Amino acid sequence: MSRIREILLTQYIGAITIALVAAQGLTAIVNLATIPLRWYLEFHNPGSQSVLFNATPRQIPFPWQGALMGATGVVLYLGVAYGLLRWLYPTASKDVHPPSEDDSPSESETRA
Repeated sequence: MSRIREILLTQYIGAITIALVAAQGLTAIVNLATIPLRWYLEFHNPGSQSVLFNATPRQIPFPWQGALMGATGVVLYLGVAYGLLRWLYPTASKDVHPPSEDDSPSESETRA
């Protein structure tokens, strides 16, 4: 696994893969956000009723199954992108801390 990680880091394949998976996740978010609008326009548009048949509005339920599938896709895409990001680019060590006032050089050292 370390050899694969090294190849993904040195050839920028990992960064490109993370970007593509994250972009697919963002596309899935936009698709998920437009489901209610598409449902409303398709089934509640007054112009979609036929003049030849009964003009009562159709009662079509909201497509919850499709919305849940879309939400699952969003979670999976963004989860894979985050997992790759954490695996390829781990955060800095917790031991690193900013310098405190005690670590600053004294006045005699700065004048020299």
